[in-house]
Amino acid sequence: MGDTDSKIKSQKIWFQTINGGNPSKKNLMKNIVTNVSNGRQELPENLKNRIKVMDGTGVVMVIQKALTATDIKKCQARLSMPFGQINMDFLREGERDYLRRQNEMEVPFIEPSDVFSKIVLRQWDMRKTSGKTSSMYVLRKCWHDVTLTNDLQNGDVVQVWSFRVGNEERLCLALVVVNRKKNQGSLKNSQAISLM
Repeated sequence: MGDTDSKIKSQKIWFQTINGGNPSKKNLMKNIVTNVSNGRQELPENLKNRIKVMDGTGVVMVIQKALTATDIKKCQARLSMPFGQINMDFLREGERDYLRRQNEMEVPFIEPSDVFSKIVLRQWDMRKTSGKTSSMYVLRKCWHDVTLTNDLQNGDVVQVWSFRVGNEERLCLALVVVNRKKNQGSLKNSQAISLM
């Protein structure tokens, strides 16, 4: 049994003990991704080398998450990154203020397929029936093309990394596939990126 399989099994047992029954899929997946994240927060070596070639600095893992059905749907065309799940240090205060005002930032983006493109980063604020607001950053515009080019599926575990390039320290993002759902027994399926 693979390491991830044993973590999934132990999470199920833990939830059954605490909750007195079966864990919800949402909570189980959230905890599985947290456990996988705890064991793997290091930048993949080939991405590290590419960032070094670009004279990139300030590398930050923004989020690790299991892709959801809405992350993959063509009609949604976005990757959601809820505020409660991300490392907010990837943005500077001025950039956060800019996005808070519902502006978009077009940023260089490295895909798992070795494609270097641009993607739009934006903040979405969703009002709940309770009157509260739930906020998240989203990657949009060409996101659906990214899912197709990289064969991303519901349940795949991905990481978004940020780094800075140039005198202006321009924000760049990179996507790493940590684990494919169809290969859940293995974390060695990580695909990092090359720029050229």
